[in-house]
Amino acid sequence: MSDSISREGEQPLLSLLKRELALLTGIGVVALLAFYMLLSAIWQSSAALQWLLQSAVIWL
Repeated sequence: MSDSISREGEQPLLSLLKRELALLTGIGVVALLAFYMLLSAIWQSSAALQWLLQSAVIWL
């Protein structure tokens, strides 16, 4: 009887953990996507900067 009570007590905790894990996974995916976009923007701006520097050198 105590086994069935402890199992019933674990169910809400297990569903809460699953919900939190899903939430953390979603936040992690969004954070990774934002980080990728930031790196992409930095890379593109550095490529543009290199192009500007090369153009400036050509003009000199």
